[in-house]
Amino acid sequence: MITNSLLIPVIFIVTSFILFFSIQKYFKNALYKDNIPFATSFSSAMGIVFGLFIGYAAISSWQGYKETSALIEKEAYSLNSIYRILAAYPPDIRHHEEALLMKYAEEVIEKEWPLMRVEKFDLSTDLVLKEFIDTLLRFNPKNNGELVVHQEALRLISDYRQLRLHRIWASKYDIASPINICLAICALLLMIQYSLYSMPNKKHHITMIFFLSSSMSLLFYVIYEYHTPFRGFSSIQPTAFIKILDGWKK
Repeated sequence: MITNSLLIPVIFIVTSFILFFSIQKYFKNALYKDNIPFATSFSSAMGIVFGLFIGYAAISSWQGYKETSALIEKEAYSLNSIYRILAAYPPDIRHHEEALLMKYAEEVIEKEWPLMRVEKFDLSTDLVLKEFIDTLLRFNPKNNGELVVHQEALRLISDYRQLRLHRIWASKYDIASPINICLAICALLLMIQYSLYSMPNKKHHITMIFFLSSSMSLLFYVIYEYHTPFRGFSSIQPTAFIKILDGWKK
């Protein structure tokens, strides 16, 4: 697993040059010396296919990132709704549950969020939420008003748990997923194709390989950044949770 997204361009460029020099040295008989226009046509076609594929991957990762960001805002709003509806409960239940919910929000910010950046899970945070839910489940409404409020609170909790699960799932990144494997194979084939040309001036060929590998590596970097919404320079921060927690404490 690549933990630092800045390593992606470095690894990609270094691999491209190792591939280029190896092909130029050990596969001289396979180099395109004749019928260059035909080879160029095939290279252009491969470039178009790769461009369409990586474009789809980039759009998909960006949409996933935006969806995760929006759902986290929704999760914080849902948690705030649960806290506000506690005001309708008897004082002993309300104070106990408000304290638990504050503790839970603090642990999400201070414990759970940093662990999500390294794809880990903190069980203690989940236990706080479980205690909060179990306490409400044991509450016995004494009239119709309390019953209506209690049913609404349980519905909000059910909705919140789904949003929480989405956030936890979004922190997992499968680098061996089919789309990543296909992208890597396409990039490898394209670099092999452009490394098979035989140019009179090898320095020009090296320069073009550098620009091509750099451009492709930046695309892979962007895709990785948005496929890992809790890591990297564009990582989603727990800003929404911090805001609602500050509002509760006022």
